Amino acid sequence: MIYDALTATALRQNLNRKLSHGRVQKVTQINELCITLEIYAQQQRHNLVISADPQVGGVYLTGQALRRGIETETPMLQLLRKYLRGAWVEEITQPPWERILHLVFSSSAGDTRLIVELTGRMANLILVDATSVIMAAVRHITSQMTSARTILPRLPYAPPPPQQRLPPDQVTPLLLEQLLAAVPAGTPLWRALQQGFAGISPQTGREWAFRAHGAADVPAGEINDTAPLMAASQQLFFPLQDENWHPSVSPDLPHARACAPYLLTHLGTYVPVADMLEAVNICVAAFSSLDPYGERRKRLGEIINQARERLERRRQALQRQHIDPAEVQRLREAGEWILAYSTQISSGQQELLVPLDPDPPLRIPLDPQQTPIANAQAYFSRYEKSRDAAQEIPQRLAAVNLELAYLDQLDSDLALAQNQPELEEVRAALGERGIIRHRPGSKRSKSPPSQPLRLVTQADLTILIGRNSRQNEQVTFDLAQPDDLWLHARGVPGAHVIIRGEGKPIPERVIQQAAALAAYYSQARNQTHAAVDVTERRHVRRIKGGGPGMVSYRNERTIHVTPAATLD
Repeated sequence: MIYDALTATALRQNLNRKLSHGRVQKVTQINELCITLEIYAQQQRHNLVISADPQVGGVYLTGQALRRGIETETPMLQLLRKYLRGAWVEEITQPPWERILHLVFSSSAGDTRLIVELTGRMANLILVDATSVIMAAVRHITSQMTSARTILPRLPYAPPPPQQRLPPDQVTPLLLEQLLAAVPAGTPLWRALQQGFAGISPQTGREWAFRAHGAADVPAGEINDTAPLMAASQQLFFPLQDENWHPSVSPDLPHARACAPYLLTHLGTYVPVADMLEAVNICVAAFSSLDPYGERRKRLGEIINQARERLERRRQALQRQHIDPAEVQRLREAGEWILAYSTQISSGQQELLVPLDPDPPLRIPLDPQQTPIANAQAYFSRYEKSRDAAQEIPQRLAAVNLELAYLDQLDSDLALAQNQPELEEVRAALGERGIIRHRPGSKRSKSPPSQPLRLVTQADLTILIGRNSRQNEQVTFDLAQPDDLWLHARGVPGAHVIIRGEGKPIPERVIQQAAALAAYYSQARNQTHAAVDVTERRHVRRIKGGGPGMVSYRNERTIHVTPAATLD
């Protein structure tokens, strides 16, 4: 996201119109850099997202009700809830030509300000009291990190060092002439404007240069007449007075990556939007969708990956211990040959040669310090150990492979989880396998268990979709009848899908619809085409030793479909 002073100003004006005199009803922390405030204003509920993420950060409204994604409450969240929940939004202010917004709140707990610094890599959210003393910040800045300022609790808030640049709304022909004369030869006009005036991003510099001279990269040294620059500055900066902005986004919707409070004419094409809030929403959505459970999902994903790495190391170790059955047989035969020729083996003999006409003789190494009987017993002992290992290692390897397959399923469960109960079920499954330990004294989730998705087709047939391993177990072995149809994406973790026949013939169109759903609720969801197996539920069996929802099946047929999230 590109934020400069113009963008921040247009946002501030939009937000003041929508949120002033509104009341904060909820405070949520999505991750360590992002919070949301549910504000009731003008008889409407607004979800205000405030993020210090350098890539997708900013301040914008969303229609999505976001929930906590962090594992434990942070001091920042505790203080925000103490001072902002129930507080009134007095106003949103902005230091002149800065990418900083001050959200001013009043409440019985005391007046506070939430300072949002939209400063790229060093973006921050800082809560200060009525005397501008810092109470909390999402990023702490120490004196060892920078000498410019320190951002720590209980210290006075110090804003970023002021820009030593000219205010763009006070530009004059003389100032422009002096600026252009001072820049090094070959400097593009847009860069000279961006470096010479406060609060101007490279994007705004390019737009200013393009409007004045039809090219963003024209060299500053070639400009002899400042009148076009003065006229373009009036176009760009006059909305600071009348708030008549003309926001737009870059044209490659829905993947817009540029937005501005003006028409982006230097990009060639642009799409006008209603206001700056809409423009920012489109840009943020293009960079990434905000996951209300992102932090928790990320942590569980890391735990799954760590467990997978441990199992992969165990599998490799078992594979290195693989014993060739021919070697096991050779050890037994060696012991038998030694016993057969024991009377012909002399003391101190190091090798027994067994004639195998017409093949070359068999050479069996001997321990010259041992008797023939002791040598034979040594070979028989090695044979028994190798035989047992040859039988045990494949079993242990199969168990490891089964655990890896179950982790793949949990990874799919995690990606498909849409709410708190479904995330908690992934955690619970990890706990049941001993991957996560339940900490003594910690509270277990009291959320009701998630339920399979249930859809009814136009043919009045019910389709059940298990969206995680526990739901898969439920739909297949608790809810389905033996003659119901069972579907699963072939070769990848995913949903068990059941078509309830209820004694009726199942049309092929319904099977295609259910197969598309099975593909969507699997790791094949982003593929253009996916293979889905179909069989009767009676042919599905649990895998012994496998996790919930792990099955084998037979008598299937395979169809190819395009993944779909809904019945078409």
